[in-house]
Amino acid sequence: MILKIDYEVFKLVRAESEKFWFDPYTYLIVDKDSDEADFIEDPIPFPFTEKNEAEKAYTKTFDKKLAKFFESITDEKEFLNRFWGTVDDGGQNLTDYRIFEDKYSLKKIIDWCEKNGINYYVDKSDWYLKSFIGG
Repeated sequence: MILKIDYEVFKLVRAESEKFWFDPYTYLIVDKDSDEADFIEDPIPFPFTEKNEAEKAYTKTFDKKLAKFFESITDEKEFLNRFWGTVDDGGQNLTDYRIFEDKYSLKKIIDWCEKNGINYYVDKSDWYLKSFIGG
């Protein structure tokens, strides 16, 4: 079996908690609170993105001084206010972040597949994925 990574699979990694399980025998991904989850013998937690994880990772791409500034912020609300104040220009900065966020999420799934020995392929013809990886 091969896991086809398309938009339907891709969007699941954006959950902010361990919400989905992967069945290594059928390659189905199910909500861990669903009836179907009760029938999975050896579920593997599907990767998820912790709150503000992509934003924090993106700040590491800033110049050294700005990255260090963001690293020093301990209050979550202040971090988000400063982050969005820096990134959300309604233009290129915001576009660059959105592309980073998408690539970050895709890499998270790919790394998870490789770590767990899950055969996969990225559907480069998928309407959403091709918007940031090419077709």
